[in-house]
Amino acid sequence: MGELKFGRGSLSIQDILSFGYLYLLMLGIASDSIYYGMIGINIISYSNVLDVILSPIVHLTSNIQFPIIIIVFPVLLFFFLKFIEGRQKKARQTEEVKSEKSLPFRQLWMLVSAMVIFSAFFGYGLGGGAAIKAKMQNGTIKADHLLELSDRSKIKVQLIGNTSAYLFYIKEGNQVVTIAPVSDNILAIEKL
Repeated sequence: MGELKFGRGSLSIQDILSFGYLYLLMLGIASDSIYYGMIGINIISYSNVLDVILSPIVHLTSNIQFPIIIIVFPVLLFFFLKFIEGRQKKARQTEEVKSEKSLPFRQLWMLVSAMVIFSAFFGYGLGGGAAIKAKMQNGTIKADHLLELSDRSKIKVQLIGNTSAYLFYIKEGNQVVTIAPVSDNILAIEKL
């Protein structure tokens, strides 16, 4: 009990959780490093491990279309691979087919799904970073948040992102990203 048969061996629940943890870490590093790297920020310098692990979950909850794609594609892939597996079984029954070494269905589905999800997060980071970079170069930054600072002054900014300790924003009409520590600096963030 507590083990999943996978290929020749079996994985314990602890193994699965460890792989999931590493996968979330890779997703977070890939998407955030590319996104922030395109605008000249080394996000790893401003993040802790929890920020990186939670960033894929933040991406999934910030845009309704993204999680739909992430969920629908593996489900469609599952049914497609089941269909292919069924056709292969029929072909083996009706004629002598050379036995080819191939990945078992479950392994193939998990591998392809993991690659597709990784590619989606990679593309999300690349596309988001390119869009912000283009807005900065064209000077088309539009304020979407109002920040109230500790001195009670208010500034209109486009919020680029945040970690648990820092905010990344661009002032309207500016082409420079400002990195501000949240504690003792930002009193309130208001969505415009």
